[in-house]
Amino acid sequence: GETCTVTVRAASVADVDADDPPDNMAADHSFSFSTLGLPATIMQIQGADHFSALAGQRVSDVPGVVTAIRPNSFYMQDATGDGNLSTSDGILVFGVTTSTLTVGSAVRVNGRVTEFGSGDNLRVTELDQASVTPAGPGTPIAPTVIGQGGRTQPTVVIENDASGDLNAPGEGGNVFDPAQDGIDFYESMEGMLVQVNNAAVV
Repeated sequence: GETCTVTVRAASVADVDADDPPDNMAADHSFSFSTLGLPATIMQIQGADHFSALAGQRVSDVPGVVTAIRPNSFYMQDATGDGNLSTSDGILVFGVTTSTLTVGSAVRVNGRVTEFGSGDNLRVTELDQASVTPAGPGTPIAPTVIGQGGRTQPTVVIENDASGDLNAPGEGGNVFDPAQDGIDFYESMEGMLVQVNNAAVV
């Protein structure tokens, strides 16, 4: 997951013929490349936390199915998940060309894990500096139902065990408790395709 730069020194390169000058390159030549990041899944990137343990690192070959498309970003979700309700199966891929993408298609993404946001606002976990490879038709993603007929959300407690910054690694020492804390409940579905049955706006 690192970027490397190679410089070929002109003075250290000589040709093998006797037709001189020139005998050396006219100038130094440099080129850069990035090594592949850690193989990872969306669930490993998201973790049971508000802040990804992989933030700042490059990851590679992250599989997903496109669930929503915006002009320069898209959401994708793991087709099977890991069965852990505390780890989100979805993520935002930011800063990419989306004109060739379609909802429902499978992709694999290489990119850098970033926590976007500032101040007291909750961060958005995303992949940026990304390259996207089509992977054919995707497994249909069923929306996660919130509330009636699905996962029961906390309706009273926002966060009752906070002692530090929720945006800090390890949730700042707080307990990640999506079963009781509303803020953790919604974090556990960050970037996922969701559905609310018989929704009411008050």
